[in-house]
Amino acid sequence: MRKQHKNIVTDPIESIIESALINAGVKYYRYYDSLDFELENGTQIECKAAHTNRVTKQLAAHKNVILIQGKQAAETFAELLKSDKP
Repeated sequence: MRKQHKNIVTDPIESIIESALINAGVKYYRYYDSLDFELENGTQIECKAAHTNRVTKQLAAHKNVILIQGKQAAETFAELLKSDKP
């Protein structure tokens, strides 16, 4: 069994995404051996304030990743989750 994070999200970008997922009723997990969020279907979400050299390695190591880079991108993603427009 994979070990889940028990800590509270303190990163501002992750916080925006976590709130949006909760408000949209999207179930997610936070595992130690994963990126920031893992959805039920295995898609993972990685949050960054800005580009880092590490993110290239992180993305290469995982399939099916949504990269959210920057506060505006996080806020836009959050808006998309609560939008009822097609």
